[in-house]
Amino acid sequence: MYAPDMVFSYKFSKNIKKEKKSIGISVINLSIRDNLKELEAIYNDFIKRIVIKFAKRNYKVYLLSFSEFEKDTEAINNIIDLLPEQYKDSIEIIKFNSNIEEYLEKYAKIQYMVSSRFHSMVLSILFNQKLYNLTYSKKQDNVIEELKLFSRYQQINNLKYVTVLRDWYFKRVSKSKLKKISSQAEEQFINLDNWVANEL
Repeated sequence: MYAPDMVFSYKFSKNIKKEKKSIGISVINLSIRDNLKELEAIYNDFIKRIVIKFAKRNYKVYLLSFSEFEKDTEAINNIIDLLPEQYKDSIEIIKFNSNIEEYLEKYAKIQYMVSSRFHSMVLSILFNQKLYNLTYSKKQDNVIEELKLFSRYQQINNLKYVTVLRDWYFKRVSKSKLKKISSQAEEQFINLDNWVANEL
């Protein structure tokens, strides 16, 4: 059975310096999800507008694919196709390619993160990133509520073309809260390498 707090006890072996003025977006493909595919165009437009918003501020924008099986990269390419040409140079795609350590190093250096996946939310908390949760699963919502991690987050189900990203939704989980959660989970934790490999 899934234990929501056990994942927060993971200790990454390297101290990664944050890249200033960087934002990552973990992207999912709604076209393969029957309950969400009607929102694909709205979601892609929302991500496109986030990219433009931060590119205009001279941020480096990373679009992250967690799962080739679930066609994350296909969704990323569809979003890039929506962008005006002048913003495409601000983008770098990061794909999970079974090298967990390399992926985590690239992930950890990012300053801000928009998380559409549960695993992205967990990693961003662990890496002390300022995090905006864009949720589609009950698992993610339940963990947020159960552990009282964030007071505000955006559900994909509620996205509309007029929805805008609110800067004040970006929050870090306090170190004291993370330490408390981690200490409760210390004996339960299973190696993240195996966990990520199985879950992705």
